[in-house]
Amino acid sequence: MKTTLLSYMACLAGLLLLMQCSPRPVHNTSPAPVAGVLLGVQERTAFRQPPFQHWFDSFYQAYTVQTAAIASLKKVWQNEQVDIFLGTWCGDSRREVPRMLKVLDSLGVPASNIRLICTKSGQPGHKTSPGREEQGLYIFRVPTFIIRRHHLELGRIVEFPVATLEKDLLDIVSGAPYESNYRAGNYIRRLFDVKSPELINDSLPVVAAALKPLARNEGELSSFGSVLLSAGDYSRAITVFRLNTLLFAEKADSWHWLAEGYRRNHDRDKAIVAYERTLALQPGLTLARQRLDSLKAL
Repeated sequence: MKTTLLSYMACLAGLLLLMQCSPRPVHNTSPAPVAGVLLGVQERTAFRQPPFQHWFDSFYQAYTVQTAAIASLKKVWQNEQVDIFLGTWCGDSRREVPRMLKVLDSLGVPASNIRLICTKSGQPGHKTSPGREEQGLYIFRVPTFIIRRHHLELGRIVEFPVATLEKDLLDIVSGAPYESNYRAGNYIRRLFDVKSPELINDSLPVVAAALKPLARNEGELSSFGSVLLSAGDYSRAITVFRLNTLLFAEKADSWHWLAEGYRRNHDRDKAIVAYERTLALQPGLTLARQRLDSLKAL
């Protein structure tokens, strides 16, 4: 996940799954595991049941809270609320969520100020919750920790801390400069909050230029767009994929996702062009070839 190769493999795996097939309502779901995972808003007691208890307790007990940072946090903490979006299927969630809960326990944060929202893996609905608590929040990596004050978002920690959980929380709550991981995704997320896909499409080169120093590799925006695509938000997904092809025009993965976006949106001609570009860059992609042949046969 931390390297271009792993990001590429993860995105291709997600694409294969995709071919087989990111005021919100709040619905609690049963803490009983569904096919070995938890889904929806859960009580903490759900993580004290097999098969979750082993990894939850292991990471919780092994983590050493930074007491000096906790002392500083207590001076600025103002009854903030924390929404935790996670996947019990996700290694990063299994590691970071127990650690975060131990930090929040050390702060004395009441359970009523913490929401644990478990998302699904795979298509359709990758990284969504049955109650759609993630809707409009652009949760493209899990875990994502959203910190709110009076229900307004102060900031978020995405997947893993920039420094430490304690230091990241302190920066967010105190108003210090803070930028979470996956800066390109965060930039797009904020842009979608104020602009429609149509307005962004009118200035794609300008947006791409702003994104260029932020994007680590093509996998970051592919991941962001794939979650939107899975949620049926085709216009935003295609905008993200188009930006990705401007940033990483030489990467087959960028064009493959754009082709899939057009195909899902029933834009045959544009999908054909994008699949042809994909195969020009990487001729051995069997799935892209199959999709292209099927579209041309229509």
